[in-house]
Amino acid sequence: MAYVDGRIIFSNLKGFPVLEDGSKINTQCFIDGAKEVVSLIESFGTLFMPVVYDMNGNIEKIHKIFVERALQTSYLEDLLLYELKYTVQSPLMDSLLWLKRALELLEVFFRKVANDTTLEESLKDHLREAYTETLKPYHGIIVQTAFSVVYRFISNRSVLIGNHKENVKHLILYLNPLRSHLNQINAFYSQYNLDHQSKVHSI
Repeated sequence: MAYVDGRIIFSNLKGFPVLEDGSKINTQCFIDGAKEVVSLIESFGTLFMPVVYDMNGNIEKIHKIFVERALQTSYLEDLLLYELKYTVQSPLMDSLLWLKRALELLEVFFRKVANDTTLEESLKDHLREAYTETLKPYHGIIVQTAFSVVYRFISNRSVLIGNHKENVKHLILYLNPLRSHLNQINAFYSQYNLDHQSKVHSI
C-alpha cells in the first residue's frame, strides 16, 4: 500500500534554527532538533530502535550537563570550552561526538533521497551508502554486520515520505540548517582535536 503523504511530513517539523554567519549554536535548540531527528528514525521501524536508544542516551547526557552549566552559557561551543577547561574527562565530548555522527547519517541519507531524480522506491541503497560514508568507519565488524541486516528493512519511499514533490522541498529546507549545525560542530572538533577514531565493537 502506498501512502499518499507518507509517515513523515517535513512541513510539520520545527527543525533546527538557521545559523547566521558567526553565530553560535543554541544548546537547547540543538537538543530539541536532535530529539526531533530521533522521532524520524522511529518512523523507520522497530529494527531501528537500538539507534533510537543510543541517540536518546547521548541526548540525555548532553542535556544533563547543559542544565548543570546553564548559568555559565546557553551556547554549545561555550559549553564545550567550559568542559574542556574545568572538567576532567567530561562525558559531553564523547556523547556529542557520537550524536553528531548519527545525525550525519540521517542528514546524508535524507539528502540522497531528496536528490534522487529517479524516485527509486527502495531506499535501501541510500541508507547503505549513507552508513558507509558516516558511521561505518567507527564501527567494528560485529556492528557493521548488524547494520547491514537492519538497513534492508527501511521503509519504501512512498511509505516514508510519500509521493508529493512539496514534501521533498520541505525536506531540503529541513536538512540545510541541520547541515550547518553539523559543519559547525565538525569545525570545533577539528580545531580542538576531539574527533577520535576509536571504534565501537559491540551493540
